[in-house]
Amino acid sequence: GTSLSTAQAKAVLSSWKTGKVYGSAKVQTRSASATIKKGRAFDIASLRGPGVLTEITLHRGKTPLDRLRTIWLSLSWDGERSPSIHVPLAYLFAQYFGATNFAALPLEVTNEELRLRFPMPFERSAVIRLQQRSKGTPVDLTVGYSWISRPTAPPYRLHIRNARERTRRNQPFEILAVTGAGCLVGYTMGFDGLDHRTLAFLEGNDQIEVDGD
Repeated sequence: GTSLSTAQAKAVLSSWKTGKVYGSAKVQTRSASATIKKGRAFDIASLRGPGVLTEITLHRGKTPLDRLRTIWLSLSWDGERSPSIHVPLAYLFAQYFGATNFAALPLEVTNEELRLRFPMPFERSAVIRLQQRSKGTPVDLTVGYSWISRPTAPPYRLHIRNARERTRRNQPFEILAVTGAGCLVGYTMGFDGLDHRTLAFLEGNDQIEVDGD
C-alpha cells in the first residue's frame, strides 16, 4: 500500500466526518448529558431512519478510564430486542490496564474524549443507551452524536460484542463465530497472565477461518 500525506489524511477524515463519503454533506449533531448510575439505563437518543450514525463522542472530563469498565454502551437498530452493540466503554476503546491515547479513523481516545466513527446505518430507528452494569461510583458523561438522513440505509449493520474468559491449555478461546455475508472490521483484546513473571501466555496463535478456509 501507499502512505497518505498529512493533507490527504485530513481530507479523508473530513469526508468521513461530514458524511460526504455517503453522498451527503448534511450532518445533524446533538448532545445529551447524563449521570450514569447502577440499575438505570439512560437513553441518550432515539433516532428515526433511514440514516447513518457517523460519530458518537463521549466526553468523560476527568473521569478515570478505569471507571468506564462498569459503563456499557448499547446500540439497537430497527427495533431489535437484543442490541447489536453491547460492550463496556473501556474495552470498546482498548483500555484494558491503563489509559492509552491513540487516534485512528474508526476509534480515537484523548485525555477527555472517546470517539466512535464506524459507519452505523439503520433503516427504521437507532437507540443509543448507556447503563452501569456493576457497582461503582456514578459517572457523569456528555455524549455527542452525529448522523445523516438518507433515502435508504446501506444494507449492513455494525455489531460489537464483549467476551471474557479464562483460557484453558490446548483449548482455543473463540472470539467470534458467525455465518452469512459480512465483514470483520477488527477486534481488541486484553491479556492478563496469572503468572506475571512471564509473557509465555502470548505464545498461542491467532487463527481466522473465512468461508471454511
